[in-house]
Amino acid sequence: MGGLVQVAGTGWTMAGTIAHLCGIPLTMPIGGNSFSNKYFLDSALCVSDVLANHGYTQAYLSGLDSSFAGMKYFLQSHAISVLDLPYFQQTGAIPSPLPQELQGFWGLKDSRLFALARDMLPTLKEPFALYVSTIDTHHLDGFVDPHACASVRSDYQGSFTCTDMLIAEFIDYAQSLYGDSVSIVVVGDHLSMKTGFFPPNVSRYVFDLFINPKFTAPYTLESTKSRTLSHFDIAPLLLDSVGIRTEAFGLGRNPLYKPTLLESTFSQEELNALIAQKSRMYDSFWDIGQKSYNLIKPKLEPSPINQTQKPRRDNDKTP
Repeated sequence: MGGLVQVAGTGWTMAGTIAHLCGIPLTMPIGGNSFSNKYFLDSALCVSDVLANHGYTQAYLSGLDSSFAGMKYFLQSHAISVLDLPYFQQTGAIPSPLPQELQGFWGLKDSRLFALARDMLPTLKEPFALYVSTIDTHHLDGFVDPHACASVRSDYQGSFTCTDMLIAEFIDYAQSLYGDSVSIVVVGDHLSMKTGFFPPNVSRYVFDLFINPKFTAPYTLESTKSRTLSHFDIAPLLLDSVGIRTEAFGLGRNPLYKPTLLESTFSQEELNALIAQKSRMYDSFWDIGQKSYNLIKPKLEPSPINQTQKPRRDNDKTP
C-alpha cells in the first residue's frame, strides 16, 4: 500500500502497535494521574474493540514477557488475550527456565513462536484474529536461528532473510488451512534503529503487506502503490481488510476511499508538531473505561524441545 512514513509517537514497538490498532500516537498525558498499568489507553476505541463486537476470538502471541512497556495491559484492555513467554512456560508448552536451544534475541526465538502459532491456528474459533509478534530482527544485531536458517549468514541482514523465510512459511501454512478465506497482514512496528547499516540520505519506510484482503472498495495495484501513509492509516485498512467498511479511524484514513492526512492535509513536520500539542480528548483516552471482555485463552499442549522446527533446506517449501 506504499511505505509507511514514521511520524511522531509511532517510533517504537509499543507506540507502533497502538498506532496500528487505534489510529492514535502514544504520548503520556501530562501529570499521568489517569494512567495505571492495568488500564492502558482503556477509553480509546481500537480495531480490536470493533472486532470483539463482531464476535472475533483474538489472541496475541509473543516470545517475550509482554508486561514490558505495558504491552500486555494495553492488549488486554482492548479485547485481546495475551499468550507470551511466561504464559507458555506456566502452561508447560515451553520449558522453564528457557533452554539455550530455544533462546533467540530477547526471549523465545521466532521459529519456535511460529511453531506454537501453527499449533494454535486450526483450533481458533472463527471468526478470529491471531497476532504474532516477531523479535529476531530487532537491533542491535538481530538473531539468525542456526537451526531453522542454517544456510543464512549470521548478521543483521541475515536476520531479515531468516525472518522473511519464517513468515513466508507460516503464511503458506495458513493458506493451506483456509485458502483465500483468511486475510493476512504483515506490517512492521517501526523503522529499524540500527545505526550505520542503511545508506545515508535515503528515504526509509515501514513495510506493509495485505494478502487476500476483503476490501470494501474497488482497488488496483496502480491505486495502491506509491501512496503516502502513516502508521495511523493501517487501523482503517485492518478493519476494511476483513470486510468491515471503514473510511477513517482515529487519525487514520483508508487510502482506498480518500487521501491520507499526509497526502492531503499535512506535511510530516506539520503533523509531528500537532501530535506534540496537548489534547484534552487524547488525555481522556487514559481514563478507566467501562468495557468488559471475557477473554478466553486457547489451550496449548506441552511441546517437547525435540519437536522444534526441522533444519530448513534452500529448496524446502514445507512449513
